[in-house]
Formats: sequence, structure tokens, C-alpha cells
Amino acid sequence: MKHLRLTFTCNTRSSFPVDEPDNVTILSNTTENKDCSDLWVNFMCIASEANPPVYSYLLSDDEEGFSFSKSGSWIKKISRGGKSVFTCIAYQLVGNVTSRNSITLTVNVPLAMEEAENKVVQEGDNVQVYCNITAGIPDPTVIWTKVKGGGYNPTDGNLLNITNITRAQAGEYRCTANNTCGEVSTVISIAVQYLPENVRLTTNTTSKVCTGIVINFTCSAEANPAVHTYLLFENDTMIKNMEISGTWMKTMETSGQFVFRCEANNSIQGIGKSGNTVLAVDVPASVEQFENKVVKEGDNVEVYCNVTAGIPDPTIYWSKVTTGEHITGNPLNITNTSRAQAGEYRCTANNTCGEDSTVVVIDVQCKNITRSFT
Repeated sequence: MKHLRLTFTCNTRSSFPVDEPDNVTILSNTTENKDCSDLWVNFMCIASEANPPVYSYLLSDDEEGFSFSKSGSWIKKISRGGKSVFTCIAYQLVGNVTSRNSITLTVNVPLAMEEAENKVVQEGDNVQVYCNITAGIPDPTVIWTKVKGGGYNPTDGNLLNITNITRAQAGEYRCTANNTCGEVSTVISIAVQYLPENVRLTTNTTSKVCTGIVINFTCSAEANPAVHTYLLFENDTMIKNMEISGTWMKTMETSGQFVFRCEANNSIQGIGKSGNTVLAVDVPASVEQFENKVVKEGDNVEVYCNVTAGIPDPTIYWSKVTTGEHITGNPLNITNTSRAQAGEYRCTANNTCGEDSTVVVIDVQCKNITRSFT
């Protein structure tokens, strides 16, 4: 019996070529989102002929990961802002090929900013306030303006910088940022504190007054924060703590010259002083009562009008009550008194503060007359 011997040869080469894709490209089709709306993008991953053919495609995002597609086409909504880089990979049994190019997309973002804190400073300080933009693509334009009033010119940039600030520069300042997506703003208040100034002491009277008058004193000042204590001084001695009201009443009981001033205090630990208010206090005229006089006809009479008070020096005159006749001089002198000169005599003293008077009775007694009859 013959045996048939068969020999098999295995050829490792296929009759069909096996190749990876020579070229993988990523393409996109999108619209601009200048108004910061959602961005819709159509991505396509295209691979050249390969054997075996590509069976899947992967879209890679450097921020959010990846997603597969058999067709190599994706429609994606991109909501996050900023730059994103996209590539694609073609998957084939022999190997995986990454796209030679990448696509970078920039998505605009609405603006956002932090609220800045209000400032309380003292006059003469330097002030810096930073406008902190927390979000926004593209980069915004930033400008500082004063909301109302003068004292500041608009400036570009995030930093509000005021050197040697004055009270005229106090107020509200607005930081405004805008880009293609719109604008946002925030407002801060800058309060400028200063020591009491223009301190004034006023009264309800003139520089000359009389004893017994009641004087109203008012102390006023410009200050920020407001004055919390007023002090009143008489001849450099504090006589009254007027606290917040700044008003005080005083009865002038003694004569002389008095110098008044006031001081204003606020929480900055500063003192503002007024100028001096000088008051001259005069005294009304006053005369002393005296005893009546009894004289004999033909005698001389002298009555002195004693002025006990009066500043300035009072004017003194005598008058006869029944006739109103004025008699100048002091004392009252009557020589060789007659019965017709008997009666009441008034002494009057007056000055700018008033007058006072007193009356003396002069009784003229007649001598006995002896008659002879023939």
C-alpha cells in the first residue's frame, strides 16, 4: 500500500495590504459668541483610507475629557468660558492615529466683579481701592468715575488712587467694567474725616451788656465725624461742658471785662478753637436814700446825692418835683433858703444801663415875727 504525503505551507502575508491611516485631521464649524451665549460647535474627524478601515473616532477635550463617535462627527454645546483645545484620534485594528492638528476655541464669558468695601479715611491720607474683576472674557475695559460732584477726573484701570485726599473728594465712586458681553459696575463710598474747623462762638447781644442780662452762647463747627463735645471758657477757665448741643445760657452777675471762647471735639482726637468774644459788663446807676431836711428860713442847705453803683460813671442831676425844674451839679446847694423853696427834690443818676433816683423833702421853717401896735 502506498501512502500519500501532503505538505502544507503557511504564508504569513495576506493577499490584502494592512495599513494605518496616513492622515487624520480635525475640522470644526462654529459661530462666534460675542454676546456670551452658548457656543455650538460641529466637529469632524477625517481619516485617510486605511486597511482595515477606522471603526471609531474619539474627540478629546483638554478640559472636559473625551467622547466616541463611529461617524467621526460631533455636535457639542460649550458653556464654559476660556480656551479649549480639541484633537481627535482614529481607531483602527492595526493602531490608533492622533490628528496632526488641533483646534483651539475661545468662549467669551460675562463679566463679574467683587463688591469693594467702603472707606473711612482722614483728610490728607492716600486712598487706594482695587476693582476686582472675578470673571470676564475677553479682558474688559475698566474705568473709575465719581458718581456726583467734582474733585476727581475719570481714570482707566482697576486701581482707584487718590493721594492727599480732601473733603471735596469724599463721596461715591463707581468702577465700571465692560467687554463684548456687556458691563458690570460696583459703587463704593469714601468718607473723609477731618478735625473741627470754622469754630464760631456767637451770642445774642452786643459787646457791651449790663449786669443781670441773660446771654445765650452758641458754639458751632464744621467736622466729620460730628462734634461730640463743646467746651465753653471764660477768661481761660472752663465753665461749662456743653456736650452735643453747643448752647448755653449765662446770667452776667458781676461787672468787668470777660473773654469767652469755645472748643469743639470729635472722635479724631482733635480740638478746634473759636476766636475770642469780649464782653464788657456794665452796672446800672444806683443812689442811696437820704434823710429829709428841716431848716430855718434863711439858712443854707446842702444835700449830697450819693451814687453807690454805676459803670460807666452816671450823670447826676437834681430837679424840683412840683415844678420839674432841673438843677445841675451835685450836691444840691440852696443858700438863704426861703419858704418858697421848701418841697420835694429828686436826685436822678443814669448811665447806659439805666437810672435810679431818690427824693428828699426840704422843710423850711419860718422865723417868729413880732409885731408892735401903737
